[in-house]
Amino acid sequence: MIWKGVLMRSRKRGQSLVEMALLAPLLLALLFGIIDLSYYIWGYVTIFNAARNASEKASMLPPYPETLAYVYTAGNEAQFVNDPCMRTIVEQARDASGQFQINPLNVKIRYLPAPPGEEVRRIGRPIEVVIQHDIEPLTPLVNFLAGALGDGTGVMHVNAIARRSIESLGSSPNPEYEEQGGIACKRLP
Repeated sequence: MIWKGVLMRSRKRGQSLVEMALLAPLLLALLFGIIDLSYYIWGYVTIFNAARNASEKASMLPPYPETLAYVYTAGNEAQFVNDPCMRTIVEQARDASGQFQINPLNVKIRYLPAPPGEEVRRIGRPIEVVIQHDIEPLTPLVNFLAGALGDGTGVMHVNAIARRSIESLGSSPNPEYEEQGGIACKRLP
């Protein structure tokens, strides 16, 4: 009789270990999934906020349309034909991006097409900032699942677009811009 009680206790202990061994991977997968999903959401909101802040700055300092195409790289940095407006807009996006370091070449500024005979860079017309950024997962779970079910990377591609109406044409009281008529943005010759 005593032997039967000892045998039952050890079976219950063994049963608990087996149940825990079966449930632990599911609980860890759920925990890691929540962590990665939260990180993706936080990243998306941060990148969109950076685009929103940059479009706010672009509405006050709209660059000339011809300077938008003149972006090149020197080493690892983007150069904007020495246009203070373009530089300010990109810096605003990078400052607002926080931990997610935005590549300046992935910040695009564009004007929507204007009706015939109307200039795209005038007060009241829309200006748009587009930021493209890839968010890497935090945990190895996403890479494992993506490898088993998808492309194998687990990277989330964010394409944030923010649009504002132009409020100012970049007027500046700074005396250094007097030769350009008081406008901070640089016009290509």
